Amino acid sequence: MLKQRIITALILAPLVLGSIYYLSTPAVAVILGLIILIGAWEWVGLSGFESAQSKIIYTGVITALMFVSYPLITQSSMNLFLIAACLWWLIALIIIISSQIKGSLPRQNRLLFLIIGFVVLIPAWMSLLFLHGHPELGPEWVLFLLALIWTADIGAYFAGRALGRHKLADKISPGKSWEGVLGGLFAVLIITMLILPYLTHSEKVSTAMILLCLVTAMVSVLGDLTESVVKRISGKKDSGNILPGHGGVMDRIDSLTAAAPIFTAGLIVLGTIV
Repeated sequence: MLKQRIITALILAPLVLGSIYYLSTPAVAVILGLIILIGAWEWVGLSGFESAQSKIIYTGVITALMFVSYPLITQSSMNLFLIAACLWWLIALIIIISSQIKGSLPRQNRLLFLIIGFVVLIPAWMSLLFLHGHPELGPEWVLFLLALIWTADIGAYFAGRALGRHKLADKISPGKSWEGVLGGLFAVLIITMLILPYLTHSEKVSTAMILLCLVTAMVSVLGDLTESVVKRISGKKDSGNILPGHGGVMDRIDSLTAAAPIFTAGLIVLGTIV
C-alpha cells in the first residue's frame, strides 16, 4: 500500500505542481474544476446515492455553480463565500467533538449531505483560484498552501507512527493521535519559517502569519476528520478507487477543502494579499 501511495504521488505531484506554477489562472480553473467534479461524483456516493443518474445530475449542478461563481472570484465578492465556508467548518468541528464525546455518529441525511458538498467543494475551488490569480506571487501562495497541508500530513504520519500514544478521535479515525498532530504542526512551523520570508518580502515572519499557518494545518486535519465521519456514516472505507494506494479524489483533497478557504480568509484579514 505504501509503495503504491509513493508511486502515485510521484506521478501526480509534478503534474499538479507544474500546472499551478506555469499555467494561467483560467487553465488552472479548468484543471482544478475537473478534480472538484471527480470529488463531487464521489461525494454523491458518500451521501448515499449510488445511481449514475444521481451522480451525473449532482456533478452537473456543481459544474453550473462553478461557471456562475467564477466571475465572482474577486476580493469584494469572495467574502460571502469565505464566511459561509468558515461557518461550515466551525459546525463541522462541533459535530466532530460531539461525535467523539457521545461515541456515536450523526444519522445519515442524504439531502443534507449533498448540500454540505456544495459548501465543501465550491469555496475551496474559488479560494485556490483567488490565490492563484493574485498579481504578485499568486501561484507561489497556492504552492505554499499545498506545502503546509502535505507537510502537516507527512509530519503527522511519521510522528504518529513513532510516538503516537494518545488518540485524537478514536471514535472517528482511530489511526490519528495527538502526538501525530503535534509532529505535523512542528514540521509546518519549520516550513513556515523557511518559506514565508520569501512570500512576504520580510526577513522577520510575523506572529500572526505563523499562527495562520498553524491554524491552516490544524484545519486540514479537521477536513480529514470530517470526511472520515461521512465515510463512517455511509459505511465506506474510501471515497473511491481512482488513485492506486490513495483511494478516491476526496480522500486526497479532504484536507485541502477545509484549509483553502481558511487560509485565504486569513490572508485577507491580515492584509497580506489585497
